[in-house]
Amino acid sequence: RIANQLWSKGMKTRLVLTVYDSLVYSIPEDELEFVVPLVYTEMTKKFRSDIIVPLDCEVKVGKNWGSLIEIKPLENWKLSFDKIKSELKGRGIEIGS
Repeated sequence: RIANQLWSKGMKTRLVLTVYDSLVYSIPEDELEFVVPLVYTEMTKKFRSDIIVPLDCEVKVGKNWGSLIEIKPLENWKLSFDKIKSELKGRGIEIGS
């Protein structure tokens, strides 16, 4: 479902790696505000009606494994992205190109 939406919108985001239950995406900075909520929504959506356990996921953003910062789900994801960019910049890490 995620890949179909990304392809249909002409996004450059790509799934590059799966590690156990983790998905690693390469996401251009200008696509972050669309892709992160999409992935979160799709990963927490019940895909069968008989599932009664809530599905949860964590979203982390960074240039590499050592710089990952968790993004909490918010009604306004932009607030979270601004905070992430500021914190990464404080660590000397730019997430743009």
